[in-house]
Amino acid sequence: MAVVTDQAWDPFAVAGHSEPGTAQRREEASFVERPRNLGTEVRESVSRSIQRTFPKPVARLLEAAVTWVSGCPHRGQKPLVRRNEVGYMVEAFGGFFLAIGLGHVALATGLWYLLPILWLVLVGRTWALFNIFHHATHDTLFKSKRANRVVAFFSSVISFSSSLDSYKKEHIQSHHTRAMCTYDDQEAVFMPLGFPPGSSKGFYYRRLAWLILTPWTYLRYLRYRLWDWQKGESWPHKLSVWAFAIALVAGAYQLDLMASLLLAYVVPLFVVFNITGLIGTFSEHHWGTLLDKPARLRLVLLQQSRFLLDEVPDPTLPAARRVGPRTEEWTNSTYERFDHLENGCKGFTQYPHTHAWSIGEAIERVFERMAAAPPPELAPWGPAQFGSLTTVTKKLSMWRTTSMKRSKSTGLLT
Repeated sequence: MAVVTDQAWDPFAVAGHSEPGTAQRREEASFVERPRNLGTEVRESVSRSIQRTFPKPVARLLEAAVTWVSGCPHRGQKPLVRRNEVGYMVEAFGGFFLAIGLGHVALATGLWYLLPILWLVLVGRTWALFNIFHHATHDTLFKSKRANRVVAFFSSVISFSSSLDSYKKEHIQSHHTRAMCTYDDQEAVFMPLGFPPGSSKGFYYRRLAWLILTPWTYLRYLRYRLWDWQKGESWPHKLSVWAFAIALVAGAYQLDLMASLLLAYVVPLFVVFNITGLIGTFSEHHWGTLLDKPARLRLVLLQQSRFLLDEVPDPTLPAARRVGPRTEEWTNSTYERFDHLENGCKGFTQYPHTHAWSIGEAIERVFERMAAAPPPELAPWGPAQFGSLTTVTKKLSMWRTTSMKRSKSTGLLT
């Protein structure tokens, strides 16, 4: 059965609270969930508004569009098209190159002001490539491990990301262990980037803004992806990346397309992508929290899905106040996750899925819980040794954009 989500949910009511008045008890209090962040009433309010406003054929298309943008289907909705792995790959790779091509066309026709939109499309397709890469790492893309390696190789070269072997070592052997979101998680950039638990929310917001607005962040990130990162890769991967980079520059120079290369490819891939990585890092996981809790409980509580939707305003309000708002079948995970909301997730039926309804709300929840956590010097165990910014930007680019998904058969997170 699905967990009842019409009231606040305290995950420690069953798991057991810490002693009253302790730092751990205060931290646990920040994890009490509101019904808003457990069920999908926000999405249902949008669906009801669409259904009563438009005829059925139009409403069905609008519902599909809202689901695609928000990441959350309404109750009973089925996908218009069920994508398989090949279809997902075609969409990801095709969209990636199409966005670059459209960027060139925008520059050539004087429509440069459309570039920000195309940057977002390209970044979205880059994360789709990373999702493919991620599942290739877990061997859940194709049954053939060789096919998984080939796809992962090409996606990593064109996006200048990690090789499969490097990512597997850090992601599966670190992030998918008891070290997840602790100081020993090799994907945990919260400490090296200056986000120690136990600080104020205001401090976290100022730090995030500083990282986004400081050019030095992007220069170091660029250097790491093109140089420092590659030093640790195998020679075939190094040569492939550098041959691809040289071919890009030489071809663009020869064809007088340097402006297109810079503005349609480099800027979105090395600047906008980095911004989304920073924002994503601090909206998915609750870093450095619940360090004294069992691994299984932390696995469930330290991550959240992020939807992009607002509840439909009350139609009786004045117009001015109504303005504003791992799975088995991972290619259709949006709908499988909703099935878990309705019917429970095998192996985790006592825990509801949790989510935020905007990136802002997701970041607010992460920072609130990090602020409630004991600082490193008072944590159940202290932080490991951390490297410089150049050693952690690699981990930043590894952040995965997919929402929290649980396997129907195993209940494990991807």
